[in-house]
Amino acid sequence: MNRLWVRLTLSHAVLLLTGILVVTFVTAQVLELTILRQAASQVAISSGLLRRLPELEAIVDSGNAASLLHGAGAPHVVIADGQGRVLYDWHGGEGRYLSALQRRLAVQFTVNGRVIAYVLPLPSRALGQEYAAIVAAQRRTVFVTGSIAAIAAVLVSLLVSESITSPLQRLVGAARAVAAGDLRRRIEPRGPKETRELAQAFNQMAEALAEAEQRRRSFTADIAHELRTPLSVLQANLSAMLDGVYMPTKEELAALYDESLRLNRLVQDLFQLAAFDAGQMQLEVEPVNLGRLLEGTVRVFQPAADAKGLAVSTDWPADLVVKGDRNRLGQVLTNLLTNSLRHTDPGGVIRVSARAVDGMAEVTVQDNGEGIAPDDLPHVFDRFWRAERSRSRDYGGAGLGLAIAKQLIEAMGGSIGAESQPGGGARFWFTLPLVSQAEAREPVAAGSANSHP
Repeated sequence: MNRLWVRLTLSHAVLLLTGILVVTFVTAQVLELTILRQAASQVAISSGLLRRLPELEAIVDSGNAASLLHGAGAPHVVIADGQGRVLYDWHGGEGRYLSALQRRLAVQFTVNGRVIAYVLPLPSRALGQEYAAIVAAQRRTVFVTGSIAAIAAVLVSLLVSESITSPLQRLVGAARAVAAGDLRRRIEPRGPKETRELAQAFNQMAEALAEAEQRRRSFTADIAHELRTPLSVLQANLSAMLDGVYMPTKEELAALYDESLRLNRLVQDLFQLAAFDAGQMQLEVEPVNLGRLLEGTVRVFQPAADAKGLAVSTDWPADLVVKGDRNRLGQVLTNLLTNSLRHTDPGGVIRVSARAVDGMAEVTVQDNGEGIAPDDLPHVFDRFWRAERSRSRDYGGAGLGLAIAKQLIEAMGGSIGAESQPGGGARFWFTLPLVSQAEAREPVAAGSANSHP
């Protein structure tokens, strides 16, 4: 049994029934009191007792009320004078005074705005046949009306509870399906605003889980693909050497060594990404002289550029000091320069520059190479993404360098981006906070390009 459904139904029904009972009881009492007052007024008038008030007062003062007023056929009514003293009581008790409550309940007879008599409502047992039938009919009406209202209250409680618990039950079913692996399960938003918002939130969560699962599968497939190629090369060449197909020469061993280095770089990149995902990447943020770090990185990069026939131009002020991890910042610069080297044809130019903009240092690595297609540009920082996948492996990239650069820059409090036009080269930039004047007085790490892993 659905405990929430039962609790909601019972609590709602109890509240409604309690309200109905109270309203029914009060209504019945008010109606019956009205009838009793009307009956007493009618008896008092028809019996002529109101016209005999002075006579009744004299009889009460003489103490002969019991012998003179009571008897067979005496009207069943209680009458008091304007001061509330009882002048006639059909079952005895003349001479007493009415209480404040009795005066409120009594029928008042006035002359010129002054109360001359109070007539108490008749008791139910003293009603005549006509009024007794009216009271009985009124009681039946109130009872039937209250019963119908009570049944309606129970039905309303059931409907309200169902409207609340039904979306929750659908949510529970969908959540269990998602937990079992059915990431395509969705809930149709319907019902009150709150339940529709709950359904929409669940659908968004399921969509995010489905996307994460797709990324996980793609990530696993990409890792397997990247590892399989160098391992296949190593296995095939070593097998050929063991079988005596050819002798291990220095050139062959160098090629196998390059493949092992590629495997090592891939494993190191994966380790860094895993550390980011687990929140375990440790950064040593300190003031870093950006100019000297850029100079050292370009100096190490220059031989590779010369070998491909690329020119490297530089432009930055000497006094830029940023907050960052010196080793990780050098890794980011190397990744960006290596990316430009891969995608710039011989004879091209790579421009490295830096400047201060609104309290941030902006570093730019720009080339005039093949550029990036507009559809590919939003994905350049995704893991294992590479434009022209068939060619990228020849360049030695696994599609992790830019993803790692993005993680590192954002972890150091900066931002990173890319701009490009097909055939017009690509511009990669990142920003880092400049140090304050007080921090600039502290020793600044010079930074070197070969100090990062």
